[in-house]
Amino acid sequence: MKRYFGALILTVACLMTLAAHADTIDDQINAAQSSLNDHLAKREALTNQWPAFEQKKSDIEFAYAAYQKQAPIVKQEIAAWTQKEDSCAAQFAAYVPALNQLEADGTRHNNTSCTEKCDQNGSCDGTCAWYEAERQALEQRQATLKAQVAPILAQKAELEKEGDTLQQSAKDLDTIMDNVSAQTLQWTADVKQFKADWDDNEAQIQVLQNTLARLKQIKTAVDSCTRSIPAECEAPNTPYWVGQCAKMHADCGRIFDGNQ
Repeated sequence: MKRYFGALILTVACLMTLAAHADTIDDQINAAQSSLNDHLAKREALTNQWPAFEQKKSDIEFAYAAYQKQAPIVKQEIAAWTQKEDSCAAQFAAYVPALNQLEADGTRHNNTSCTEKCDQNGSCDGTCAWYEAERQALEQRQATLKAQVAPILAQKAELEKEGDTLQQSAKDLDTIMDNVSAQTLQWTADVKQFKADWDDNEAQIQVLQNTLARLKQIKTAVDSCTRSIPAECEAPNTPYWVGQCAKMHADCGRIFDGNQ
């Protein structure tokens, strides 16, 4: 009788163990499925992020194409402007000796004084006529040189404005290229991180899918094994059934534990 009672206790323990196994495997399946759902949601979120990377790449390529198209034009314009500026400077340089001489002659004239001798009737002896003639000659030379240099100075002013515009265009191109370089580096880093996140998430999905498949196989096997246990094991009343039921429950338990 003691032996029968001990076997009965063992059978009850096996039944409780199987029930605990069932709850545990269901919990594991639910936990794995919940985690898989999270990773599938992350996959969708990452997938939705990718068009932004494609758009950013397109924007960078568009900016770089614009740079490649405009840079040679600006370079050519700067080369043409440089030639015009050199020509203008050469034309002006041709007048520099005359301008310097005029300035020196004007300074000398201004530093020289002449006073005519006049009588009480206001009649002067004309000894300073040369001085007046020199002044008039200097003014005439000044007017002539001014007229000759005026177009050159006007062209120089226009070239300065054009040069400012070209300089700004060159700066704008440098800014575009700097932005393209910086954005390309950032895009490359972001895509690298995105790929790492994607690969890690996909690996997790694969692991969880495999785990779920295995857990469901185990659950199916345990359920099938449990259903194969005859009704006599619900309340075994003989030593034979107690022993048989304990063995069958133990066999089903080993499926869950991975020992079979």
